[in-house]
Amino acid sequence: MEDKTCAFQYAKIQEGIFQNTEIIHDESSLTIGDAKQLWDKYYLDAAKWIKNGGKIEMVIWINMTDPNSYGDNLQYISYDAESDGKAIWETKKTYFNTYSIQKN
Repeated sequence: MEDKTCAFQYAKIQEGIFQNTEIIHDESSLTIGDAKQLWDKYYLDAAKWIKNGGKIEMVIWINMTDPNSYGDNLQYISYDAESDGKAIWETKKTYFNTYSIQKN
């Protein structure tokens, strides 16, 4: 029997603010296989939502000590992801250092 120490969460966020969040799916006490199936079920919907200007949070939690705890995340799509409607990727910001010019 597989351990049911995983969870899946998927939420759609309108206009990038959490006040307009719609919880699509939130379920605990899952096997890793169940959580991955839910990920695959909602992935294309999430990709289309992001492409059309929406934001999402989607995560598979693993190694949970109980159904109400958070463990590690196996995969996590945050609200700053980008999509072409089929694939989703992380938006990364790389900041450059600044240098103080010292006067003699």
